[in-house]
Amino acid sequence: MESEAKKAANVMDLVAANEKHWKLVGIELALTSGVRAACAHVGIMQGKGSPKALREFCVDELGEDTFGLVYDVSEREELPGDAGKHLRAYIALEALFGKDWMRRAAEAYFTERGWGQPAQRAESAVTKATQALQEFRRREQDTVTRWLKREARYQAALAQAFRGVA
Repeated sequence: MESEAKKAANVMDLVAANEKHWKLVGIELALTSGVRAACAHVGIMQGKGSPKALREFCVDELGEDTFGLVYDVSEREELPGDAGKHLRAYIALEALFGKDWMRRAAEAYFTERGWGQPAQRAESAVTKATQALQEFRRREQDTVTRWLKREARYQAALAQAFRGVA
């Protein structure tokens, strides 16, 4: 049987090996809406465990433009960029931390930064990201609903205009 000290050391080694991943997610949750991470969480929980499947899921949910945004910390703005490293980070962190990967990655990041109350900050960041995803989905649904209503009016107007023309 492995000693508790050896198990703890193994966990710390895993966390250290994935440091770039939890820092990436921590920055995303601390400095952006976290919509992409929240969307990836949903995808991973639905079994989208490969980068390709997760990317397809996220692009279907968020659209290519929103999915492709990355946060430029030096410029403090979201810019188009390669989101592939984020996908790999999400998948690796889920393998390390399980279904609570977002919160635990954020907590590791906030702890490393020396920010007070890292557990509460992490919980708040995950909640904010989840709410941002829900708001994004609501806005997208509203847009689709408006488009469908306009399309129905357009089709009705066309039918009316061409009634009796044949």
